[in-house]
Amino acid sequence: MKPTDEELMAYADGELSEDKRSEIAAVASQDPELFQIIEQHKAMRAAAQAAFSQSGDAKMSDGLAALTNRMRRDLISARTDHNK
Repeated sequence: MKPTDEELMAYADGELSEDKRSEIAAVASQDPELFQIIEQHKAMRAAAQAAFSQSGDAKMSDGLAALTNRMRRDLISARTDHNK
């Protein structure tokens, strides 16, 4: 089972059920490329939160979260196009 890009983003954001998280964790532990993609998603989200937060416990707005997700999809698309 290869997770979709959306599943990888949701995994990195902690938005999946425990069962789905376990599935993806098992796959990523055997696939360094998937692991790296997840780490990139986590880093991008953290950087966006840090850049736009007034305090360390502020949450990202829905609009900023949507923009971040679009940026991730664009990054994935560019990486996919580059690897063809």
